[in-house]
Amino acid sequence: MRLNEYSNTEMILSDLDKKSEECFTIDTPPWVRRSYSPSRRWTPVLLAGLCLALLCAIIALGAVYVEKNKMAAALKAQGQYTSPSFLEGELIAENRNTSDLLDAQNRDLCNSLSTVQQELAEKSGLVDSLEADKKRISATLSSVQQELAEKSRVADSLDAQNRKLFSSLSSVQQELAEKSRKADSLEVEKGRISSSLSSVQQELAEKIGTVASLESQNRGISASLSSVQQKLAGTEKKLKELQANHTDLLSKNPSCKGHGGCRPCDSGWRSNLGQCYFFSREKRNWMQSRDYCISQGAQLVIISCQQEQTFVSKSINETHWIGLNDLEVEGQWHWVDNTPLSATGIHFWYQRDNGMHEPDDWTGGGHAHGEDCGAAGDESGTFSRWFDAPCQKQKKFICEK
Repeated sequence: MRLNEYSNTEMILSDLDKKSEECFTIDTPPWVRRSYSPSRRWTPVLLAGLCLALLCAIIALGAVYVEKNKMAAALKAQGQYTSPSFLEGELIAENRNTSDLLDAQNRDLCNSLSTVQQELAEKSGLVDSLEADKKRISATLSSVQQELAEKSRVADSLDAQNRKLFSSLSSVQQELAEKSRKADSLEVEKGRISSSLSSVQQELAEKIGTVASLESQNRGISASLSSVQQKLAGTEKKLKELQANHTDLLSKNPSCKGHGGCRPCDSGWRSNLGQCYFFSREKRNWMQSRDYCISQGAQLVIISCQQEQTFVSKSINETHWIGLNDLEVEGQWHWVDNTPLSATGIHFWYQRDNGMHEPDDWTGGGHAHGEDCGAAGDESGTFSRWFDAPCQKQKKFICEK
């Protein structure tokens, strides 16, 4: 009967363990499993200890019983039994002792069983509590998992937004850096323009002052011009009279060149004071011009009087070579017929306002050999005076015969 009770207890404990195991699922946190694992382990150990104690008691009783039987057999063999009643009394006493011992052990086992049953009841309550905790934890876990999933989705969305924001921020920072560089460049340009504007404004103020001065001078010049024009009209009248007289004198007197009479000139040549003059259209250097005139039976023009200088200067509108040079000795000018210029006493060199005058043998402008050939007029438009120029320069020329 006791063994059946122990078997039932073991079955109950086994069912309790199974129920306790069912309380825990895969989702149950490990700390919950660990918190209940010691009770599950100690229950089988306790039952095994009780069974072992019961087995030891049975073995001990069996050993005592065997020992008593051996003693009875020995006594019987030795003839020590005095009577059957003596043996029966001994056996009864022994059985009583054994029964008392078994009763005591049974009481102990019953007490242990009661303790185990009480503990089992406590474990059952604990299992019920664990099941309630499991349901609560499962519900909480489900809620937490849902919230975690939602938080994960929110986190993923925020992460994607952050990446977009970082990308936009990087683009904005690059654009800002570019704008900053442009702003710095514009600031520098602004400073330069401001400086230039200040300079231009200052120059404009000076120009305005100059214009005002020029306007004042212009009014004075206009008044002077009006007076000069009046004088010029009178002078032109006198000039016409002088020209008429001059023409009359030429018809009656030999020319300043020393040739008498008049003669016709070839086609393309112009007549003046009994001489024929050729004004070229193409440009050549001085030596080429001299050679061309010689090939035409003439020479580069030799100007020997004011009338001839006036004729030449009025006939040209740009600089022309004339027959004057100092190629042999610097500063000793002579005509192409080898007549020294100093011997004629006639010259029309240009005189500058600063006191400088032609010829100046200027070596600038890439002409290291200076200026050794004479020309009537220059590029500035002054055609009534002579200038020295580099002989290799290309100019128009005047032939005379």
